[in-house]
Amino acid sequence: MFDTLYYDISLASDARKLAEKAPPSWTPERALDEAYRAIVEHVKVWYPERYETWLAETSE
Repeated sequence: MFDTLYYDISLASDARKLAEKAPPSWTPERALDEAYRAIVEHVKVWYPERYETWLAETSE
């Protein structure tokens, strides 16, 4: 998410906690946007068979 840094996958269930790991120069809005984007991309890449269902459930 943030350059080449890696964080525990448990952060992928909480965008706000993941956003806290953003570089200090980022705005909170940018950090949260990037966190959501990273989580969506993670699910899409690693769980493609569940992606559509997951997306529909999280969009409700």
